[in-house]
Amino acid sequence: MKPEEAREILKIQEVDQDIARINVRLTRIEEERSEIKKRIEDLQREEDDIKGKLESLRKRKKEMEDLIREEEEALKKVEEKMYKVTKDFEYKALLREKARHEDNILKTSYELDTLEKELDGFSKTADKRLTEIEKTLKDLEEELEDLNYELNISRKKLEELERRREEVTSSLPKGLLDTYEMMRDRFDSMVVVPVEDGVCTGCGMRVPDVLYSDMMRTNEIHRCPNCGRYIYYRL
Repeated sequence: MKPEEAREILKIQEVDQDIARINVRLTRIEEERSEIKKRIEDLQREEDDIKGKLESLRKRKKEMEDLIREEEEALKKVEEKMYKVTKDFEYKALLREKARHEDNILKTSYELDTLEKELDGFSKTADKRLTEIEKTLKDLEEELEDLNYELNISRKKLEELERRREEVTSSLPKGLLDTYEMMRDRFDSMVVVPVEDGVCTGCGMRVPDVLYSDMMRTNEIHRCPNCGRYIYYRL
């Protein structure tokens, strides 16, 4: 490979490395977005569950309060009737009805008291947790917005690099480009690398002293005896 061809390959190589870095970041961004979306969904589900339980407890509380009022009104009517009846069997029937309403009031009042304690205790923990969820959701939405912004920027940058790659490769001989593409897959976009202090920076192995001396003297492009990459001393 001629030095001028190596320089062109280096241009493509740099673009490919930038493309690879952006693709890695894009993958990570998508993973982070998925993780955040899942956390948001989980928190929203928890929020709905808490609110649903609060609503259910409050609904039950109202139903009990309404039931007690209905029983109290019914009890009042029974007591009014008791003053008006004259027959003994009617009075006894009203007594039984009165006792039934009183029992219902007593039983429901006890259940209501228990429910109110449960609702009061749950409301305190629920309010605290809902506040925490609201703050966390806000933070996650901001993180998601930042990631969406970075995602758009990265995609635009990727499009620019892909256009740049087309421009660079269009002027390269097909045979040389095919060789680069074949080696790129093998060497992970590190086809042409410099030799520093007699060491191939691609594989980390020392090249023979004779070869290194020749490279410094002639500035020609060679193949690393160990990994097969194109190596140069100075371009």
